[in-house]
Amino acid sequence: MRHKIKQLPDLVRDVFSLDACNEVNLNLRKKYNLNSAQTDLLIETMNLLFFKEISVDDFIVKILKIHDDQKLAVDILGMRFLIIDDYFSGQISAQIRTLGGDVAVYASEVARQKQAITAYNQTQVQAYDTDSSLPAKTDKNEENLNVKDITEKQDAEKIFREKIATILTVPDHEDIIDILRDYDLVLLSLLSQDKELKFAKKLGTALLENQEKLTFKEFYLDNKPTRPTISNWLKDFISQYGATLPDNLQVSHYLTSSSNVKNLSASEKETVGKLLYLYRNIVFFPQSMPQNLQAWQIIPLPKITQSKIDSYKVKVKDEQSNVDDHSFASPIEQKTNKDLLAQLQQMSTQYSPDSLEHKAIEEEIAKLSDRSKF
Repeated sequence: MRHKIKQLPDLVRDVFSLDACNEVNLNLRKKYNLNSAQTDLLIETMNLLFFKEISVDDFIVKILKIHDDQKLAVDILGMRFLIIDDYFSGQISAQIRTLGGDVAVYASEVARQKQAITAYNQTQVQAYDTDSSLPAKTDKNEENLNVKDITEKQDAEKIFREKIATILTVPDHEDIIDILRDYDLVLLSLLSQDKELKFAKKLGTALLENQEKLTFKEFYLDNKPTRPTISNWLKDFISQYGATLPDNLQVSHYLTSSSNVKNLSASEKETVGKLLYLYRNIVFFPQSMPQNLQAWQIIPLPKITQSKIDSYKVKVKDEQSNVDDHSFASPIEQKTNKDLLAQLQQMSTQYSPDSLEHKAIEEEIAKLSDRSKF
């Protein structure tokens, strides 16, 4: 979906994306007492119209099937789409009148959204002006300035600081996986372009300071009960394994031996695992990048199946991915490769094939097998 959003005209993209505009969805749900299923269908149908995948006439038909009240259809047109009437060649205002509505009723809502969009765009320019991590402004810089990249970075930092728990707990749904995969590509692109790694450091700091609650069972840090926030989960892991690049075995060992993890449900354990891999990928970027990027995700996808892994392909410059594979070497130096392989194979049988733990162990097995050939 992300590539389709980028193809929208600027105003349409703002109306589609900004919270100030999307507040209308919540207001309509309350006004017409819509249930969750109806709301989901409503948003899905609006998205089709935003991308012009259905006509305005077909949109009305679909809305009336979701909720048999013509006033809802008129309100949606007036509150969500009238602001971009030009994008639809005047069809929105015409359809409002056809359905017995009054375009003037929605003038204040259109003005509110326009004001919110203007204010938002001004903050992006001001943020660029004051961001010390960006080059000093010159005529050349102004000419080459990619405002969308700046916005992407600021949005990403906010997500990592305030909303990453939602991403880590999304369900296994093909559309959601596609969105996350697209977003992963955006993050990788932004990270790879930042030669000084300032963006990676900002994301890492935001993640380490994130106060979102990740799990719901009792949690202890330094033998004291505390909130199981993202920040505290990472502090607990770091207290046991240090603030160095963790390998897959360390992550898997923590997920099977930590007292905080033992009482979690299977889904919560998977969420903690995703957090730890995300922490590794961001905080230690680019050292965290494997040589083979074909199946790598910055943000681990939900319940990754092999077919989805195979379809996820990322290309970056060779020099950006030239990472010494020994940075992921096993910490158990005393064991021979043969003994360690046997131990890993035994561990892998304890997890379902589509789990993150199983995937991590299989990666280590593959690495050790490759080394045994030399």
